[in-house]
Amino acid sequence: MNTLERSGIILMGYYGHDNLGDDLLLLSTLMILKEANVKNEIYIPAPKNIEKLRKSFPKELKIKVIPRYNPYTLERYFHRSCCTIFGGGNLFQDETSTRSFLYYHFIAKRTLKRKNSLAFLSQGFGPIHKQRNRKHLKKILGNERSYGVIRDKVSYRYARRFSKNYQMGTDYGPYYLLKKKLITPNHEKDPELAFTVLKSGTSASEVVEALKYLGYRKLCAVGFHNSHDSQKQMELEDYAVNNGMEIIRPPQNIDGVMELLSKASIVVTERLHGAILATVQGTPFVWKKNRKTNRFVSSLVNDYCFSFNNSLESIVLAINGALRYDFDKLRATYLEKLDETVDRSIKLINKILD
Repeated sequence: MNTLERSGIILMGYYGHDNLGDDLLLLSTLMILKEANVKNEIYIPAPKNIEKLRKSFPKELKIKVIPRYNPYTLERYFHRSCCTIFGGGNLFQDETSTRSFLYYHFIAKRTLKRKNSLAFLSQGFGPIHKQRNRKHLKKILGNERSYGVIRDKVSYRYARRFSKNYQMGTDYGPYYLLKKKLITPNHEKDPELAFTVLKSGTSASEVVEALKYLGYRKLCAVGFHNSHDSQKQMELEDYAVNNGMEIIRPPQNIDGVMELLSKASIVVTERLHGAILATVQGTPFVWKKNRKTNRFVSSLVNDYCFSFNNSLESIVLAINGALRYDFDKLRATYLEKLDETVDRSIKLINKILD
């Protein structure tokens, strides 16, 4: 097969699973590929559910969705490709699933075995508990054909231990929304409105009691991963109603969700992209302590440390601290790093396709 026939790009991520954060990473990656003036075919291994996003794909790109888990189909498209791009997320981790780690390792390993380039864009790494998996990742990161723009300092320092091919960046998930002018920071916040993005690890009763104690009267509970977060969303709404709070139903479209997030005076989140979207919308946020969000925030500034555990006191203290913080400074820092990340990503894409 000649070089012209091997010019496709395999674009990898946790796409098409009704996870708002990962779907935004896909749309932002495609926006960046468009701005890099990519003419190559783009192959996205994903479930059929991803077709719901197709109307938002840039019309200028040639995109083909292929079966995610069919090894014969994947091998056929490896033959047609010149590089693989991992577009956003913390894909190389074995805390939630070793099977998932091994799947992404297989994709990376096959890419490099074919002497194709491998790019990690807006990526973080870990946590990785199994020694064998750490060895796998070390070998991938240390390959001379592996490159990356990494989204947090911990992952960046880790990757740089094995190669100088990595640059520092941030998570570019909201880039698509910014380009589509769906980010509209609102400085006239509703002091009674709280916006939550929680999953199974946070006590709904403690969050509601903390918000009620601090004077919040309205709650908008949103699930960013439809199949996983809906139960927690209902639980929050039940507790809120029983405590006399008004429920603001989240819109079914991203435009409406972003508008509500902009109006809220506080965001309480357990998901990383709840924190990132709050940042870009200029809304103070607090988060249930976890590695991904800790790393994101500490990679921006050193003094925004308003995470909480499941106690009422911890949540109240975190919210009070966040509301006193100069949030315009945090937003400006993120937007500056976002611009740098996009610029470095475009240059890296052009480099590996040259």
